[in-house]
Amino acid sequence: MVGRYEMGKWASRWAMGKWGFTEDSERGAALVEWGLLVVLIAVVAILALTLAGEEVSGMYSGIASSLDA
Repeated sequence: MVGRYEMGKWASRWAMGKWGFTEDSERGAALVEWGLLVVLIAVVAILALTLAGEEVSGMYSGIASSLDA
């Protein structure tokens, strides 16, 4: 008697072979997902630094002008 786990593995391998999915294509899809995640983090970091940079620049300009007076 074949257990559910072995039957599930067999069905998964059959479906993957039938529709052309392989471990390599899944690995590539995971790589694309990680790449998109890295790009999203980079965009958020750049936006945060840009917004914070303008505030910090204004703050330092204010300090510099008060020191000059």
